[in-house]
Amino acid sequence: LTFEVQDQMAGVFGYRDRGRDLAMERFMRTYYMNAAITVNLAEEVLEQVDRYLIEGFRKPLYSLQKKKIDGVGVLYKGKLSPLPGVSFPKEPLRILEFFRAMQKTHSVPTALAKKNIQRSLSALGPEFPRDPQATKLFLSILSDHDHLRETLLAMHECRFLGRYIPEFAPLSFRVQRDIYHVYTVDIHLILAASILPVLGEKSGRTEEEEEFLAIYRTIPRKDLLALAILCHDIGKGKGHGHSRIGAEIVGHVGERMGLSLSEIDDLVFLVEHHLLMAHVSQRRDMHDIELIIGFCETVKTPARLDMLYLLTYADLRAVGPEVWSQWKAMLLLELYEKAKNVLETGKLKRPFEERARQRR
Repeated sequence: LTFEVQDQMAGVFGYRDRGRDLAMERFMRTYYMNAAITVNLAEEVLEQVDRYLIEGFRKPLYSLQKKKIDGVGVLYKGKLSPLPGVSFPKEPLRILEFFRAMQKTHSVPTALAKKNIQRSLSALGPEFPRDPQATKLFLSILSDHDHLRETLLAMHECRFLGRYIPEFAPLSFRVQRDIYHVYTVDIHLILAASILPVLGEKSGRTEEEEEFLAIYRTIPRKDLLALAILCHDIGKGKGHGHSRIGAEIVGHVGERMGLSLSEIDDLVFLVEHHLLMAHVSQRRDMHDIELIIGFCETVKTPARLDMLYLLTYADLRAVGPEVWSQWKAMLLLELYEKAKNVLETGKLKRPFEERARQRR
């Protein structure tokens, strides 16, 4: 189902455009939903076979190799299952504790664990996302760069992420009709939120990657940055101007989580302006001093500039393998360094051109 034939196949299966709701996007969304169901079913069958073998032949080995984790799970062969006696419907916080244990052990949930969590979601009332303990656990997951991508993917596959952040649910399997966005919106956001943590685990990093990682390590609230990146496209599918719509949505998300006003302000700023650096660096004349000054007046602080720079990098890297380029990296760096100088000293110094010559 390559990009070129998706429109044709949507027509063959009877899909038709409905205003802004394109036939191809609805068709591909149905395809991805059914593909996910097939994968989950296959995993469940394979685990049933493995369970049969354990009960019949491997029970002594299983007893030796299984390990209890944080009073919430049992780890065996890289997979985590709920500890017997743990009731997710009765104790919803245990779901987040389970994901945290999964993150700490670099494991994945069993198919049975996924099913148990999915069946427990109805027990999560509207007050659950407002629970301070839930917020604490969720932010602790986001603040830990270790195994973050796999943990967020597991939370999403269990449909927990869309339950905890209801505004995220409509993005599931949502296709973007262009040749650049390789992933659905939900997967793009999860990949973007984990780009920088994954970079920290990568060996043989480039000079460019080391520079981004050095800035990332100075961010005091990596959980808030990860939350902003995870929600930066949350306004998509709700009309024109998804950045503005998303900023309003993420403000409600922050309030529901009990974040402070300054934390919510940072989230709203990052989501509302997540396209700003790419737009200014790639489409405007960065030799225009007034342009740089105007950009700095929008950003206001060096701390916000750092976060916006990292968000822009993560966003572009998570769109698809052909989107990021050395040219875009150089343009972004030029804007970042000029803005950093203005915000820190009130003037432009250490001309970027000298730095660019050194990099060549």
